[in-house]
Amino acid sequence: MGKKKYVIPVIVFLSVVYAYTSSISISEKSENGMWKYTYKMNLDASEPTGWQGKIKQLDKQEVKVEKLEFKDNGKTITDTDIFNEGRDIDGSVTTFHPFSTEFFWETDQ
Repeated sequence: MGKKKYVIPVIVFLSVVYAYTSSISISEKSENGMWKYTYKMNLDASEPTGWQGKIKQLDKQEVKVEKLEFKDNGKTITDTDIFNEGRDIDGSVTTFHPFSTEFFWETDQ
């Protein structure tokens, strides 16, 4: 009987943690269904404040990505045009076919 009284508080605690971490991540597909993008706010206080993201091509079409632009309400907030296939020193991985890349966007918060 003693273990049962801990079940409800543990479930509530895990639900709150899940809701908190889910509320600061965004995941969507592009309108044409070709791309999936995910952004997640960095919660580690020992790391720079910002967003970790990943863009992944969902189909098998061969494409050449020359530049990625990230916009908010039509205004470009950051962009990148440098892509090196393989694993970077920070552990992020980029592949060209199908295209997939990981990135970190540092914010001033």
